Amino acid sequence: MAEWGRKEYSKKWPSRRPVWTWMAIFLTGIFFFGVFCLDYWHGWTAAERLYLTDYLKSGVRGKTSPTTTAKYTLLEGVVGKSERLLIDDEIEPVTGPDGRRGYRLTDEGVKDGIARLQYVTGVYNDRALHTVMSHAVFQHDDLWGYMARPFYWSLAFFVMLLFVAVPKDRARRMAEWMRCLSEVRRSRKAILVRSSSR
Repeated sequence: MAEWGRKEYSKKWPSRRPVWTWMAIFLTGIFFFGVFCLDYWHGWTAAERLYLTDYLKSGVRGKTSPTTTAKYTLLEGVVGKSERLLIDDEIEPVTGPDGRRGYRLTDEGVKDGIARLQYVTGVYNDRALHTVMSHAVFQHDDLWGYMARPFYWSLAFFVMLLFVAVPKDRARRMAEWMRCLSEVRRSRKAILVRSSSR
């Protein structure tokens, strides 16, 4: 009797996983990435996009020790007999005849006294280079300054999605439980009918 009863109740119990909420989290991640990319292409200056990799590299290495150095190859502007980092929109990206991406001076760069562009390879102190780039090239002193806008937009987007996801998860869970209870009642009724017929 007990063995037979266990077989009747061996149904898959409703999942407690909030499927719609997880979908909202996934969509929010995509939304954040999209907003960040839009900011990167339309809100960042050409110099910020150019030096981003070196900025991150020097920042990470500079955290480990104030004396660490590394070799960097940087595109710099030649002003008189010296070179300096490029700022704002003194350059713009171009595609050469061979399909390679490069940079050229803009009118703003010429007005700032830059005669030409030149790649300079040298060994720099990581922390010092990061500090110079923070003040001269980048609008914000840390990465959060660039992440804040996409983060808050994504947070608002996530809250809006929750207004849809939470009721759907609750309705789904309730429907699953109702289906399960219905099957349990049907099984109990069948057990009583079979027991009374014996």
